[in-house]
Amino acid sequence: MTEIRARDEALASIDRALVQWAAETGDMLARATAAAGGVHTAAEAETSRRAQRVAALEALLSRMPPDDPQRAQVQRDLVRAGTSLDAGRRAAQRIAEVALQVGRLQHSHVRTAETSVTAARADISRRVTALEAYRAVRNGADAGSALVGIVGALSAVSAAGAALTAMTTSSGSPVTRSPTWLARCGLADIEVARADFSDNPIAGSFGRGGLTRADYRWAVTTWEQVVRPGLDRGMSRDDFAARDGTRGAPPFRRTADVYDMILGSDPLRVEQRADGTLNVINGRHRIEIARELGVIHLPAAVTGP
Repeated sequence: MTEIRARDEALASIDRALVQWAAETGDMLARATAAAGGVHTAAEAETSRRAQRVAALEALLSRMPPDDPQRAQVQRDLVRAGTSLDAGRRAAQRIAEVALQVGRLQHSHVRTAETSVTAARADISRRVTALEAYRAVRNGADAGSALVGIVGALSAVSAAGAALTAMTTSSGSPVTRSPTWLARCGLADIEVARADFSDNPIAGSFGRGGLTRADYRWAVTTWEQVVRPGLDRGMSRDDFAARDGTRGAPPFRRTADVYDMILGSDPLRVEQRADGTLNVINGRHRIEIARELGVIHLPAAVTGP
């Protein structure tokens, strides 16, 4: 029996390592995407500053009389400022492309990792159950009951695989996956690609309540790569808050706050239209950032047919 006990311990250790790896990898990738988003935001701010400089010089030049001795100097400054603005715009565009690629790579990698980890843990669970059933037979337990346990384990794994397939296969509806924890919140997953707010576009300052575009990028990324996978593994808001406390996470960088942003009192709200699109009532900023990052689904309160 020593051999079987050792196998049990090895399987349990592998399972714990898989969970830890998934969480830590998701956290690392979220930080990488947030960093790329922060650089993009800084580049946009610098480009805006250079554009303001050009506009100010153009305005000054338009007010100067033709014989003003300083006019030539202002013209030279304007040329230099225009050149600097063009260079800044090109750099900002390249940074935006890199940030988008990082976000897509992160999304693709973690989606693949999540599927692989789920399948591996299901296989481990099946093996643990089979070992327990075998041990029961060796200890003199009823062989029929042990066989039922093995068959039940295989059935559970098969059902989990079917559920995973259903979760990752589009049905053509804009409202898709609904894990148990999401249904308890009264929400359902929507395809952000079908969300429409063209009649009410985002205008002016991107964020609200002091949040920046970089903050939104970090929040949506952390939801997709850290919080959501954690909820799938059975974590609660209290677990995320405890994790934040251990890490000493600052404001706007707490996973519990991300939980509140997505599942709290102010969730996305959409109205499903007959043509399959989703009219966005609340949550335009989150949806816009999800599109930029290549995130496919977000939870929302859905009304309509």
